[in-house]
Amino acid sequence: MELPDIKRLNDEAADAANRRQLEKDAEHPQDHSCTVCEWNGEEKPADYSYLTYDIFSDDPKGVIFTCENHDRSTGEPIEGYFECGDCLKVLAENYTWERYDIIVGCERLCLPCALWRYLDDKEHWINPEGVEQVVLDPHSHEEDGWNRVLDPQTGVLNLAACPHLIAVKQPLPDDLHFVENLEFDSSTGPLLAGFSSTYAEGVGENAALRKIRELAEAGYTEFIPILDGAYQFSVSIGLYVKADVHQTIEERGASSALSPSR
Repeated sequence: MELPDIKRLNDEAADAANRRQLEKDAEHPQDHSCTVCEWNGEEKPADYSYLTYDIFSDDPKGVIFTCENHDRSTGEPIEGYFECGDCLKVLAENYTWERYDIIVGCERLCLPCALWRYLDDKEHWINPEGVEQVVLDPHSHEEDGWNRVLDPQTGVLNLAACPHLIAVKQPLPDDLHFVENLEFDSSTGPLLAGFSSTYAEGVGENAALRKIRELAEAGYTEFIPILDGAYQFSVSIGLYVKADVHQTIEERGASSALSPSR
């Protein structure tokens, strides 16, 4: 499964005429056939309509029509889509192997909404100086709907507990800065060494710990690790910092480099 041309999809969706047509179609569902009935080779007037979106832009990508019998009978509202508990949009579940939703507690959220909620909680931001060890432990503990990434008592950071909040090609918030990522085999765990090989157990965890210590040495007082790519056989764990803090540290470093030595 390949990711479609996201730029083309976004450009088409952003076209004013295209948006007006989709909204016009959604206003009159009875003028269209039920999408599920059409899948079954039947034609039946629709009773409901839903503008559909994806996680790659805020513009609608299409319209779903359902009859009374098929409305929410195979999904939300039909198979392949879901309704986000925060923004209340109907979104595509996936284009590739990667899903675009996450369950937080009892809520089903789209990745952008879940990301905003996660970033907004200061408890999820980690002081790099407080990380003593990095592990990959599939048995994580849940707190307030999220898996606990860092044990503050031991300083153990569990990469396997990082939530999937960013998909491949998903736009990042302006106030978030990507630092680096590591890719792991999604079934066995070790860090990827190439297309079909992995490093020895523990190499990825040690590489992550080194990077986290580099953040502390550079002057960062908080960072956040996020699963930022789910492929068919691997996952990416990215380290992120606040964009304004990154800019300040970069400017400070540039200023120091230009200062004359005594």
